[in-house]
Amino acid sequence: MAQSTAPLRVSIDLGSSATRMCFGDAAASEVRFHSTVFAPSDAPDTYVLGEEVFRRRLTPIEPLPAGHPSEQECAIFLRLLRAIAGEEGRPAWAVLSSPSSGSADASELLARIAGRAFDGALVIPGLTLATFVLKDVLTPDRGFTLIGVGSTSIQIALVEQSMREPGEIVHISGGTASLDGLLREELRALVPDIDISDRMLGNLRRKYARFARSQGACLVQVIRRNHRRILDIGPAMERSTAPLIDNLVAATLHVLGRSPGAAAAYGADIVLTGGGAQIPGIADALLAALAAHDLPVENVIVPDHAGELVMRGGFKVALMLTSEHWDVLV
Repeated sequence: MAQSTAPLRVSIDLGSSATRMCFGDAAASEVRFHSTVFAPSDAPDTYVLGEEVFRRRLTPIEPLPAGHPSEQECAIFLRLLRAIAGEEGRPAWAVLSSPSSGSADASELLARIAGRAFDGALVIPGLTLATFVLKDVLTPDRGFTLIGVGSTSIQIALVEQSMREPGEIVHISGGTASLDGLLREELRALVPDIDISDRMLGNLRRKYARFARSQGACLVQVIRRNHRRILDIGPAMERSTAPLIDNLVAATLHVLGRSPGAAAAYGADIVLTGGGAQIPGIADALLAALAAHDLPVENVIVPDHAGELVMRGGFKVALMLTSEHWDVLV
């Protein structure tokens, strides 16, 4: 069978705790999706897109390091993603989410490096990409506040009822990774001489973090000096996770208080996206916390597959764009 000459479309959500990628094309009447998740080995399985899915689990390939990875690290990582997408010799157009720092310089650097790994590359803020999918799953009758609960930061923006591109996206520190230091202290209170790596802390947070009261114990095994202990870290996990709600409340108050009328126009519905939005009980906990403030909040919504929205939105954008768009935008 002859290889398709139509560009392969690629969407990459460059998260700092997990990178999600899907790729396929729009040349066939039935688009076939490939989905790959790069994440630590204890992260959830690959995500499913479409009716026909080719799933591949690649571990322990790690995402780009948090913060500001070097240009070399970024280039190697993006070339790896291009190789995994396959079909060497076929053009590939990629839509990537902006770095979580929100820095314009970081986005420009990423676009420049991605332009060498792919035949066309476009870097777009993650919350903007998420709105392309939210149009399909939400039917708001008013503007709303959109919050991306990421690992290194919280991103928040106000979105019109028309669900066009969100307005200014504000990046605030205090994402889920900020909880790891608190969890380390809680665990040391249980086992004073414990030495736990950053990787293990992240794995425990992804597996056990919750705001809803757990129906069962969160049991982990600790082996120290040839002695084996089974610990229930549920209460420690609850205490170390709780500050995330304070961070989300502060971010919401900051954005809705920036201009007169913002709370009335955008404050009734809060929509959460990102990996942190999938923590059980986060919607109810945030709604209860916001009730203590003078805001008209009625609903906190976590859409299905909240952690995939940026990747899905990027793929929708990649399918929509033609060669003329890439010529202008890249």
